[in-house]
Order: sequence, then C-alpha cells, then structure tokens
Amino acid sequence: MTTRNLTPPTIAYTSLALIILWHLLQPGYIITLDLPWSPNIPFPNTFYGFEADPIGLLRLPYHLTIWLLSHVAPSDLLQKALFFAVFFLAGLGAHSLCPSRSEYGRFFAGILYTINPFVYTRFMVGHLGLLLAYATLPYTIKSALNLLKEPSLKKSVTLALLLTLNLILDIHFIFILGLALLLLIAFRFVEIGSRCIKLLPYLATTALIYTTLNLYWLIPYLSGSIGAPIIEAFSHQDLIAFASKTWGTGVNIFLSLAALYGFWRYPEGYTYVSQTLPGWWLLYIAILWFTVHGYFTYTSQRSDERWVGRGIALSAVLSLILAAGISTTYTAPIFQTLFHTIPFFSGMREPQKFLALLVLAYATLGGVGAEDVLDKLRQHFKAKRRRYITVVASALILTVPLAYSYNQLFGFTGQIQPLTYPDEWYEAKALLDSDKGDYRILILPWHLYMHQTWIGRITANPAPSFFDKPSISGENMEWAGIETQSQKPIQHYIHHILNHKSEVRSLGALLKPLNVKYIILLKEVDYKEYSFLDNQIDLKPILDNTKLKLYLNTEEVAKLYLLKEPIDTEDWNQLIKLANEGKLQNAYEPLHYTQNTPLEIKVKADKAGYIILTEPYDEGWKLDGENATKHLGLVNAFQLNQGGEHTIKYVKFNTLLAGYIFSLTALIACITYIAASHLEKRRESNQPQP
Repeated sequence: MTTRNLTPPTIAYTSLALIILWHLLQPGYIITLDLPWSPNIPFPNTFYGFEADPIGLLRLPYHLTIWLLSHVAPSDLLQKALFFAVFFLAGLGAHSLCPSRSEYGRFFAGILYTINPFVYTRFMVGHLGLLLAYATLPYTIKSALNLLKEPSLKKSVTLALLLTLNLILDIHFIFILGLALLLLIAFRFVEIGSRCIKLLPYLATTALIYTTLNLYWLIPYLSGSIGAPIIEAFSHQDLIAFASKTWGTGVNIFLSLAALYGFWRYPEGYTYVSQTLPGWWLLYIAILWFTVHGYFTYTSQRSDERWVGRGIALSAVLSLILAAGISTTYTAPIFQTLFHTIPFFSGMREPQKFLALLVLAYATLGGVGAEDVLDKLRQHFKAKRRRYITVVASALILTVPLAYSYNQLFGFTGQIQPLTYPDEWYEAKALLDSDKGDYRILILPWHLYMHQTWIGRITANPAPSFFDKPSISGENMEWAGIETQSQKPIQHYIHHILNHKSEVRSLGALLKPLNVKYIILLKEVDYKEYSFLDNQIDLKPILDNTKLKLYLNTEEVAKLYLLKEPIDTEDWNQLIKLANEGKLQNAYEPLHYTQNTPLEIKVKADKAGYIILTEPYDEGWKLDGENATKHLGLVNAFQLNQGGEHTIKYVKFNTLLAGYIFSLTALIACITYIAASHLEKRRESNQPQP
C-alpha cells in the first residue's frame, strides 16, 4: 500500500473507531471485569524489582509508558486514546496485510478484523493489553512476510522490534505469533528449497536482536533476582476453570469457536449477537465461504505467494484446535501435554485467545474471496448495470462483518457506560492524602472481583488503584474452586486473620508489622460480614458515608521498627493470641529514618535488637551488607549487635539495571539504524535521475 492511497483507509478506520466508541468517548472511565481503570496511575514498583515476577517485569515498558502518558493527558482521556488505537490500528493493519488487489477486499478485511465477536468479548471483559497486541498482530505478520520474501538487515530489525512489542503488550502472543511464524517460515522453506540457506542469517539476526531487546527481564529471571512467574502455580484446575465453552451457539464447541465465540465466562452485563439476531449463522456461513473461496483463489492465482496462503490457513486451523483446549476428548491430551511441558505455556490456560489467528485468516483470506466475488459479478453483467451492481454488491458484502457483530457499534449498543468515581471515594481519598505519613491501607471486603453498585457489574476491585497510598487488597480469584493463586505471604496472612475474625480483638496490633494505618471497608457485596471491625480495641472509625467506612489504626505504625527480642513464631494463630493478650502492642518501637530513593534507607538505632523493615520479605534487602531474615514469615528482620547509624539497601536492582541498560541500548541502536536507513532511502529517491 503506497503512501498516496493511505488516506481513504485512514479516514475510514478513524470513522469506524469513533462509531464503535461513540458515547464512550464522553468523560468518565470504562470499568470492566479485568480493567479497573482509575484517575491515579502510579509508578510501577516492578521497575525496582519489588515483588516482581518475569511476567510483571516483561510488561514494565507498557506500564511505564502509560505512567508517562498520564502526566501528559488525563487518565480517562488516555484510556479512550488506547481503545481508539486498538480499533484504528486493527482495521488499518488488516487492510494493509490483506493480499486483495482491490480496496473492496481490503476494506472487508479491515472491518471484519476490527468488528467481530472475539474483539467484542475481549473489550467487554477489559482485556486491553490483549486487544493492543491483537491490533499490532497484522503489522508483525506483514513484517515477517517482507523479511521472508526479500530479506535484509532492516527488515530483521523491524521484525524483532514488532515481536518485542507484541510480547510486551500480551505475553500470550509469544505462542499465538509463534505458531503463525513457524508455519510461514516452514512453508517458505519448502517453497524456495535450498535457497532457504540465504534466509537463515537474517532469521538468526532477528532472534539475536529479539533476545537482546528482552534482556531487561531475561537477565533478572535467569539469574534468580526476581520471583517465579505466577503461572507456575497454574494447574489442571485452571484448565477446567478457563476452558472454552459453547456460549454463543450452545451447540458444539468447535462451532462456537469457529464462529469466534467460546469465551470461558458466561456473558454478564452484555449479550452476543447470536442471542439477539435470528439467522446470525447465515452471516457466519458467508464469512466462512468468503474465507475458503479466498484461500483457493489466492493459492491458485498467486502461485508465487501460495506459501503465504497455506501458512495463514493452517495457522487458522491449528488455532481452532488449540482454542478447544481440554473442552473436547480429541484435543485435551494434546493441550494438557503442551500445558505441562512447554515453559510459560501454562499461561494459555484460557485457550480461546488462540482465535486471534483465526480472525486474521477470516479477514485476510476473506478479503480475497470478497474481491473475487465482486470481480465475477462485474464480468457477469453488462457495462450499463456493472457499476450499479458493483456498488450494491460491495455494500452488501461490507455489511456482513458489520452485521455479524453489530452490537459492537455505537458504544457497544449502550451496554456499557463511562463512569465517574463516587464522591464518597474522593472524600476518603482527600482524608488519606492529608496524612503525609509513610503507611499502607488495607482495603476490604477481601475480594479480587466483586459486584459494586455504582459500577453495576462484577469487576476487579478498582480501589487499590484509585487511592494513592500503597495498599493491601485481596488477590483471591474465588472462581471454579480456586480460592487464590497469590504466592505472597501477606495475602495468606490477611486471609488467615479474616478466617479467624471471631477470635480477633486487636486487629490493629496484627496489622502493625505491615505498617497498616487505615482500613477502608467498601459497602459492597458482603461488607456486613466485617462488622467485627467495630469490636476491635485498636480501630477507630473516622469516616462513615454511604459508600465506605474508614478506620484508623490507633496503634503507632511505622515503616521501620526496633524489636528488642525476636518474636519466634510463624504460627499466625499464636500471633492472634499474643495480640489479644497485649503482647504485640509495645513490642515494636518506631524508628526515625530518611529515604531519598526507594532503594536505600538510612536509619538510626540507639541500641541492639532487631530492625524490622515492613516491606514484604525479599532477599534483596540488606542492612550494611547483611541479609535479612523473615519476621513472622512476612517482612524483613535484621539483627543488630549494637546501636548506631545503618543503611538498608535493595541490591537486586543492580541486576535489573544491567538488563535495562542492555535492552535500552539495543532499542536505541535499532531505532537509530531504521531512521538512518529511512533517511538514506529518501536521499536516494530525491536525487535527480540521469
């Protein structure tokens, strides 16, 4: 596609993105199941390595970018811009990738790739990262095709950058993209035979650059400087919980998936087109027919690119098989083997994501099929009627993808609204912000997902991101028999306390080692089950409105304490007993300290004992070079043989910094090289021809 003819598609997909978002562009936040967007976008502590795992660190560039952009534009405007980018880039990317020789076919591809049940569902459940990766998928595939057709160093660099971008946006695309690329490379090798040797250096260069760009998380992960990925905790129970379902068609799992439905969770707060449009399956048959017809047309008429059609088609078929996961007796053994043997593949516990490749095939090959149908119609009718028939047929063909997911248009047909946070939340936030101390807040009820009346549906709890102060909140999924998959001891500690709430009389003392000064109880779902808070001897209600209740911990809390004698117990039942007996309250002596960076703390202790750092226990914390031990199985303890001034440092950041430097250097080198190549090409094109 040349620069000259980019204007009509740009206008078209800009308009389409605006029509899709519609009233959602109004002020407010789009809050859905996995997208608890809020006015506050904090700096990602993963940058320093605190409680980091490989997946969290991998996504660090994305979170850093969002954080930086939030200083340029309001948070709600930034969110709308990202969703606009999803729909605009998806349409333009598929338009550009589609091998149709006419704009009609390309528009079919762009519209279908932008508007379909897969995208609709993922938007409604708030999978923004996945949608951004999905939107960039056509560009990455096109970059790979360019490299495989006419290899060059510039194309290797470009592909490595795009592969890295896809991985950062959504880790699942390492398998989704990997499947497509492996098949395209294999078919290309078969096509060119022994000449494939010329491709190998460029593919190796791409792999080398790709690896270097990802050293920022690979080095900490391989060196053991960060924790194990949470996906290591995924088990067969996860496969059951997130298995593909027949929602959408209610007939057969393969039919549901082929029709781009099959998401694991029953639609709550939104409906599928298949539930509201009689005869919807006729539209699907039309899309499928265009795709199959396009495949045969493409592979028969474009013999030099037959390998491309075969690669895209086979990746679509395999994506459908993989998307079935354990939901059929045929695919279950295959998927379970992959799940248990391939590193990180357990992250694909929700296999319906593989359908991204099927949508890509429907769009690109379907565009070729639509083009061929129009060509045949032109040839069939006489010149007088040809133009009229072409216009009508084009309109009807382009209506097919629009109708197939019509409830995605006009702000998802009003099924979701932009929201503003309650005034009562802002009231509590103002009170907390007025306290400039260094403390944490505990947010209850203890659920990761809950129904909130002002949102009107079940979502991840947005309170932790709304309130600026560091917080502790539930990470317990509570789905399909899985209570929690968090590996954080503090999560299990709070859960234990709540399970024994009838025995607890001094919750403030139990929270003192965690530096929790305030408790926020949202008046949602089962908040009445937390009435025990009013019976605690060391909690004081300081705000009570219609949306929440705010408690002050009357115990003196601090980030650093001096403990005279160790509390040698990780038995949390024993700890509850000690708190009830008043033996914890005076054990912790708050210390004064200075902290100029998150990585270093200067502290002065007047006597020997134990310094307690109330950050989650991490081997990276060291006091004067000495390692910490676990205190209560939760936080860091350092033994002091004498008083004096001491320095606590987080030393793991040095390993992370090395990875950051390598990857940033590689990124700058790649961008510089591409920019220089582009300038050189422009210079050559501007020179007068002899």
